[in-house]
Amino acid sequence: MREFLTRHAKLVAAFTIIAIGIAIWVAWPSGGDGTTAGAASGVPMGWYTTDDGKTWFADRANHIVPFDHNGKQAVRVYVWTCDDGKTKFASHLERLKASAVKQFAGKDKVDPWELLPGSQEVKRPGGGGWIDPSMPGADAILTPRCPDGKGGMPRPVRAE
Repeated sequence: MREFLTRHAKLVAAFTIIAIGIAIWVAWPSGGDGTTAGAASGVPMGWYTTDDGKTWFADRANHIVPFDHNGKQAVRVYVWTCDDGKTKFASHLERLKASAVKQFAGKDKVDPWELLPGSQEVKRPGGGGWIDPSMPGADAILTPRCPDGKGGMPRPVRAE
């Protein structure tokens, strides 16, 4: 086991980051007052973007991404803050690979345990291409950093 972890350290790190993200997504309370569509249905909320991370909107977190939102393709975006919510920023975008989308044809939702490792791809907001989270350099995309350059501890912004 130790040998596998050593040989595949980047893959293990990417998978760990994705697993932590899914755990936060599943465990995070949603819709504080219970009025949002996701909260009313008991489904956690997540952030999505249709403009490469410039803006984002909240919707139920179990969409198969990308999906159509007002005529545009929406993908998941991870939103963070380093100053208790005064400013927010997107760390990365995420979507399913075309082969994974085919796996869920005819469905409009996916549960985290249905996703196979390697079924997603990620990219930085505003540019760059989509890459597999296990590729070299993906950890730099998946790791949120405060945009002011002063360091700090990014905290996820709850979608409501």
